[in-house]
Amino acid sequence: SAFNDSNPPNKFMVFNTAYTMLDFLGYKSDKLPKPTDNLQNITNDGEHAFYAAHCDYFVVGDKKLMTKAKVLYSKYKINTKVVSPEEFIEIVGKVCHPSIVDLGNLVGDAFSILNSGVLIEYIPKSDNYETDVYAIELQTHFLNFFNYVLYQQYKEEGFDVLTFRRVFKNYSTFVYHTEVERLIRECIRILGDNGKDLEKDIKEFVYTNPSKNKFEWQYGDGMIMIAYDEELNRPYFKLVIKLA
Repeated sequence: SAFNDSNPPNKFMVFNTAYTMLDFLGYKSDKLPKPTDNLQNITNDGEHAFYAAHCDYFVVGDKKLMTKAKVLYSKYKINTKVVSPEEFIEIVGKVCHPSIVDLGNLVGDAFSILNSGVLIEYIPKSDNYETDVYAIELQTHFLNFFNYVLYQQYKEEGFDVLTFRRVFKNYSTFVYHTEVERLIRECIRILGDNGKDLEKDIKEFVYTNPSKNKFEWQYGDGMIMIAYDEELNRPYFKLVIKLA
């Protein structure tokens, strides 16, 4: 239906209208060669592209759909990558973080993944920041969840701080409970449960009261913490490492 005051446009309506208009204007349009083909085919493709805009990747074999999705993702500044099945297989091998054995493996991987990342932003020390901050986009997703890290070095105190975050640049506004639970259980597998009421703590953090709970592990002069960012509505992972 037409947009009006009683029926204001939302993301779904705007995106799918734009997709259909691309087709009507003849841009990589579907020829609909068979009697069974109809406008519903175009609408379905538009919906596929819209829902994929909530994800990291849109895996598609249809070249016309692929091209139109790329055009609209660029137009609406959606960072979802549009790839073929063959490209996705290659990408997954680079993005996935192999299983971690123990604490030493985790710390080593954290710095390795940090060093192979891409510097996105540098924020100098100021009244708002105690140290210089380096925002880095990760090529490998740390713990198969986090795709950015903020790196800070406290030289006088003698320690580094790595704050791993999950950043969205698409239509998604949340992470699934199952993703968070998998992350917590993986960290507990690697680092131990600290003798807590494990199941109760996990359920509270994931499902009921995340902002009031956190998981902490001490090791030597260092510390690891998973806590919840209420503003972004997702967990973050902080690694504090004492410099030698």
